[in-house]
Amino acid sequence: MTDKNKYKAKLFYEKKQQEHIEKFGVPFDINDKIGEIIQEYADLQLKENETVYAFRYCDCIFESNYATKSLHRTAKGAEMALDFHKNERRKEWEEIYPTEKDKKEYPFGAHEGWDIKETKIEE
Repeated sequence: MTDKNKYKAKLFYEKKQQEHIEKFGVPFDINDKIGEIIQEYADLQLKENETVYAFRYCDCIFESNYATKSLHRTAKGAEMALDFHKNERRKEWEEIYPTEKDKKEYPFGAHEGWDIKETKIEE
């Protein structure tokens, strides 16, 4: 969580505390309300953040289309998924083509494709 997001969460918490004081005359018991406040803040953030990042893979760029492998709230999360998948494919490739001659003849990822597509969530 960035400092900006932490500050927004703090302001949200303080606003909820102030609303409770105005309504009931006392602060709320944190142990009773914290889960509810965290969930409400998370729901609010999801509504505000209408962008997701799709990690996509194509097993043959000459004959196939890209397929979405996973969706992420952040570009960094999608990049991590892409890197993990690519490393797994590289391990498989190294097992299939163990010699330098094979690797030169069948270079890694020559017919595959990986990308990240930013997508807006629609209603």
